[in-house]
Amino acid sequence: MKLTALLLLLFCLSLSAETSSQTVTFSGKNVPLDKVLSVIEKQTGYVVIGSASGISNAERITLDVKNMELQSFLNLVFGRSFDFEIRSKTIFVKEKPAARARLFDAENLFVAKEIGGFVQDGARKPLAGATVKVKGKSITAITSDRGAFNIRAEIGDVLEVSFVGYAAVEVKITTVFMVITLLPEVTVMEEATIVVNTGYQKISKERATGAYDVVNKDMLTKRPFSDLSSTLMGMVPGMQGKEKSDGTFNFLIRGTSSMYANARPLMVVDGFPITDTAFNSINPNDVESVTVLKDAAAASIWGAKSANGVIVITTKQGRASQGLKMEMNVFTRIGNKIDLDQVTRTASTADFLRFEELAWKNNWYLSKFAGSFNQLKTSLTLAQEYLYAQETGKISLDAMNRGLDSLRGINNRGQIENLLLQRPVLTQYSLNLSGGNEKTRSYGSLMYEKNKDGFVGNQYNRYMLNFNNQYRPNKVLSFFVGATMSYTDQKASGATIDEIEQLSPYETLLNSDGSYSVNLRGLNRELAATLPKTGMPYNDWSYNLLREVRGRKFSSQDLNARLQAGLTLNLMRGLSFDSKFQYEKRNTDYSKYYSEETYFVRDMVNYYVEYNQATKAVTKQLFPKGGIETPYQFGNNWYSNTKLDAYVFRNQLNFDRNIGKRHQIVAIAGTEVTQSKQESRGNPWQFGYFPDKNLSSVPPFGFGSAGNTFKNIVGSSGVTLQGGNTLLYYRLERYLSFYGNASYTFDRKYTISGSVRGDGSNYITEDASRRWSPFWSVGASWQASREKFLDKVSFVDALTMRATYGRNGNAITTISTEPLLNMSSGISATTGTITASILDYGNPTLRWEVTTTTNIGIDFALFKGKITGKIDYYNKKGSDLVGLVTLPTATGTSSQRFNNAKMENNGIELSLGTRLTIPGTKFEYNTLATYAYNKNKITDLYFPSVFGFNMLEGNAFVQGRPIAPVYSYTYLGMKDGEPYVAGVKGVPNRFDDLALHNRGLGLQYLNYEGTSIPPHTLTWLNNFRYGNFGLTVLFTGTMGGVYRNPIFNYGTTVGSGKTFVDRFVSDVFAGNPDIPSFPVANDAGSYRWNRYAPNLEGLIESSSYIEWKELMIDYSLPARVIRKAGINGLRVYAQARNLGLVYKANSKGYHPEWLPGTNRPLRTITLGCNLQF
Repeated sequence: MKLTALLLLLFCLSLSAETSSQTVTFSGKNVPLDKVLSVIEKQTGYVVIGSASGISNAERITLDVKNMELQSFLNLVFGRSFDFEIRSKTIFVKEKPAARARLFDAENLFVAKEIGGFVQDGARKPLAGATVKVKGKSITAITSDRGAFNIRAEIGDVLEVSFVGYAAVEVKITTVFMVITLLPEVTVMEEATIVVNTGYQKISKERATGAYDVVNKDMLTKRPFSDLSSTLMGMVPGMQGKEKSDGTFNFLIRGTSSMYANARPLMVVDGFPITDTAFNSINPNDVESVTVLKDAAAASIWGAKSANGVIVITTKQGRASQGLKMEMNVFTRIGNKIDLDQVTRTASTADFLRFEELAWKNNWYLSKFAGSFNQLKTSLTLAQEYLYAQETGKISLDAMNRGLDSLRGINNRGQIENLLLQRPVLTQYSLNLSGGNEKTRSYGSLMYEKNKDGFVGNQYNRYMLNFNNQYRPNKVLSFFVGATMSYTDQKASGATIDEIEQLSPYETLLNSDGSYSVNLRGLNRELAATLPKTGMPYNDWSYNLLREVRGRKFSSQDLNARLQAGLTLNLMRGLSFDSKFQYEKRNTDYSKYYSEETYFVRDMVNYYVEYNQATKAVTKQLFPKGGIETPYQFGNNWYSNTKLDAYVFRNQLNFDRNIGKRHQIVAIAGTEVTQSKQESRGNPWQFGYFPDKNLSSVPPFGFGSAGNTFKNIVGSSGVTLQGGNTLLYYRLERYLSFYGNASYTFDRKYTISGSVRGDGSNYITEDASRRWSPFWSVGASWQASREKFLDKVSFVDALTMRATYGRNGNAITTISTEPLLNMSSGISATTGTITASILDYGNPTLRWEVTTTTNIGIDFALFKGKITGKIDYYNKKGSDLVGLVTLPTATGTSSQRFNNAKMENNGIELSLGTRLTIPGTKFEYNTLATYAYNKNKITDLYFPSVFGFNMLEGNAFVQGRPIAPVYSYTYLGMKDGEPYVAGVKGVPNRFDDLALHNRGLGLQYLNYEGTSIPPHTLTWLNNFRYGNFGLTVLFTGTMGGVYRNPIFNYGTTVGSGKTFVDRFVSDVFAGNPDIPSFPVANDAGSYRWNRYAPNLEGLIESSSYIEWKELMIDYSLPARVIRKAGINGLRVYAQARNLGLVYKANSKGYHPEWLPGTNRPLRTITLGCNLQF
């Protein structure tokens, strides 16, 4: 049965493909229809069957086409007077009833009272519903489903042809049958697309009063990306992106609206919100358009989830009266190897050793290694082993110097690059098929993506499937169903930046003979040598990073599925009812397996033994030998599995009616039920685990408890073992919502709109008066360019003024209305019982956070579309925000989070686009420049006692300051070998005195430097096209923010653990006067200097920069070349990303968002092609 279905499918596909591959070339004037049909039969091999009399009496044909698809050619020939149907290799022709009474004579061929024709787009596809008007007369016609039209006119008249989303044209009538081609009116490089999708409804641009931006498929699909967020970066003013190391982005729309709620915008796909705010569950090749809703009028329909803005994603669908269409896209992206100078902060070998020797000589240590057995886990560096051995008389000074000299000539960068790093390569294959007829439309896609990132052992394979179908059996009823599924199998066993930085620069990975080199980590070799040669669970207790990477297997498998279904009932003219449902399910499994080859296993098993140092015998082995499997750790939580089950059920009435010629009313009203259930589980660890044998065991003496503890190898008591508990997490969110939206337009010039929504949640207090908070908006727009007084202003094509006011909100789900307890996982040694601690004292008045937004905007188009743009000013006032408030200690706590804070965002957004052509050439230039400014400030928050260290770490919110403020100390320089900063009232404070830093109130002595979130963002997108060649150039940048330059860690000590020396030690060696010098010998408090040193005012610089983000070249092969191979379109392209900074305001040459020690996105080259059939 399955095989039969597959064969039938293949047959249908081949049949459709055969039809679509047939082309016709024809050129003639006033040719009888029967002769045209003979040409079709001769060129295609098809047989035409129809009424001979009807064909012989048909009007003559004037056409000039080359390699036109058969279907499109037949639409041209038969569109006015005949219906046709293609079955196998036969074309059946039937005369339309209205055509039988139509007679044409020789005179009518030149001076006709009725003109016919066909309106198509640039791809020669029919445009149904286009308006055809005789200029200067009130005669109008509308094209049919096949793009055909008839209109009473005469030779020499001028036709005005227009269609929504396409540039209007004027065509002089020279023949009784005309083919008119319209080109898209706007692209993403200009103002917006014509239709705005809010997720609940689609409204025309002229009736949209809110602030929105639309990115259409021209820019979405022509640029090759693995993640949709990368495509959107820079396309929308006011939507600021924070790039991640993999090149994807997190977005912030119009500033931060809350202190503790999720700041990410709501994401909506095909009308439904999705729980995942990342874009990796969406196939970017499936996206038709993206609409970003930014103000209250645009976003308030989403209520409590919309204060951060809404990103509405619309996926592709099949089109009516379209045969089978197939599109393939394949590309490979190759990146530079990771730059170790960028991702690591490790000092050069020379500086590393120089500091170690200096620090050892000057006794810069906390607790120097003394050779006691309880310091078994105190690892030294290779250099410090020589220094310690010479100091304790185990080797001579000469031997020490020879050993240090041997290290000076080693640089491990080459081995790290060759053995741990790889050139990242991503390959993506995408295929989509679409088609439809008058009753059904279908779209389906498949995508496979393989990605190897910059670390050996890290890669993923991703599979995506998408399908949607719309079925309309009659004019009253229609159905839709859709399904999206993605599966990602990820491996993440590679080395991390932290692990690489833990290597001293003179520690190699392999010896010259290919054996593993010595890497020191967490074990003192001198003391380890005193252990018995046999008797330990593992005699080999050595560490090597390469061996570690090869011996472990970290993996995750993520399955994400969304199902959508719905129906629409057309109750009467202009009134319909929708019922829609979405179910979302996600399941992710995590696993970390360490084999016996890893230091992780051997260290854990060896360390957790009870050991008699006198007899040098192991008396109790707490863990069995063998591999260990653990959950993944994210923050403080451990996960083996996470699950998500969510649904949305919505019922909605829609009203859209024109009343007379000057009035239009559009309204919706509905109710929505939403539930999201999240569960996670952290499994107990598996010990003695051998996956190939499906064998594991448990610790033979259990995991211990407060009343039953063990000792470890160095004799520490009170030890319990990790990994014995199952960790569970559960979260349930429910919302019940009622909403409505309406707009009224008069004379296509004046529009007023309003919306209202009420949300109720299980997270809000039981007090009904606080549980529901209505969110609403009002708005108005004026199409000024349609006023008569602007008719004579020829250069103004469109001018619209908008104003909106309303409120939307945030739901806080991290705070409880009641006190919460955190139960201990074991018995207390003090009480002998299970104990609990207060996790949250509760907020009994917890309610919705509210954001009230005012927006004023102007949209314009000038000089026949050559200049387009928009300007928006907004003011966002947040109230009832959750903030940390100071309380009297008599309440049981000194602070608690309540809804009493306020915040304000003010901003301006500007976008300006141009489209220029050189007459008589094939050259076209499009550009889009965007600029956004946002000023953020906390206007009300009672928490005056803010400690300095909290302010410096960016974890404190301060009234009168923005989110993410940057503070600094005033540096007073060095005195008697001690650095000083200015304290309260400018009193000098030594670096080794931490009272000021830890307990001082920061507002009394810290300098406010600015915000780390740049208030100014800008983008400049350029698109050059000459014939079939295209060139795209993208620049992005930010202005007005500040950042801290990194500085040497003055808390670096020796002798008490493996030392890490960062590269900024070179500034201290160079004697930079703007930073402290090294401490004097035997300074016991120098380790405290690192509290003050990173926060000195001299380290603050502007974070302004402009980056050349993208360069892309593409070429579309001529149709005359590819049509012979049955291909409708073939485009090849090359793209370069992350090309470098063209401007930077700082003196160090840093990219301020990617300072040394961060994994900056790599420069990449992408090569690919797109084929259409």
